[in-house]
Amino acid sequence: MSQQGYSNTYWHFTGSPSNVNWSDATHPKDILTQGSVLSDTKAANNLHSILTEKTLKATCVETILQGMDTEEFCCVMDVPIRDLPSYSSYYGKVVIGFKAAAIRDYFVPVLYLPEHNLQQVEEVAPNKEMAELANNFLDSTSGWAMRQSLRLMTQAAHNIEALTQVDKEVVENTFVDYVKMNSFDADPLNNYYREREWRCLADFKFKHSDIDAIVMPEKMISTFRRKLDKLKLTNVNLLSWEFIGQL
Repeated sequence: MSQQGYSNTYWHFTGSPSNVNWSDATHPKDILTQGSVLSDTKAANNLHSILTEKTLKATCVETILQGMDTEEFCCVMDVPIRDLPSYSSYYGKVVIGFKAAAIRDYFVPVLYLPEHNLQQVEEVAPNKEMAELANNFLDSTSGWAMRQSLRLMTQAAHNIEALTQVDKEVVENTFVDYVKMNSFDADPLNNYYREREWRCLADFKFKHSDIDAIVMPEKMISTFRRKLDKLKLTNVNLLSWEFIGQL
């Protein structure tokens, strides 16, 4: 059998911690510093809302470089179904899978970039340590402190230092909204690359026929099946998390 280099199903988890600031989550492990994954019940409620509205909302924003943010987006993963359990510690155990044809019409694969591989530019700036000392004196209202601050600012301006940083113009011209900075660390806690993310820069309005499968803990399936019946989603594959874990 020839290797298949693309997925038939793209996955979206519904149980990541509430109100995550994705710009601060520069590594997968950073997600959990902002809260715990949602309970299975809350994640299932989120999924029910998505199914009812037939919409994945574009609410995520990421900082690419300082002063450079993406537009709001929603996202899915291009990963094999057997790998879903490896993401549960960050995103929970409730997942919706969309058919590939529906995703490829609206989503674009993310370009993962390590910062050190980007083109660098050199700039000059006032001496950072002197400038910080000057700012500390500004917290005081005394005349002596103000004079010290001005003196240090003058010295900082005359003691310029060279800085090497990423050339932002290059990044801005490289589909910035689809760029994700990544270290490619061997530790999966520090590496987003294995998620193979795809993004849509708008709310994704889907049809129920675009859904390929739903995965959740076995104890929730019978209750959720009744909710699907009310939405007339009788043909969706509803799989147990426990079954996926055995693949």
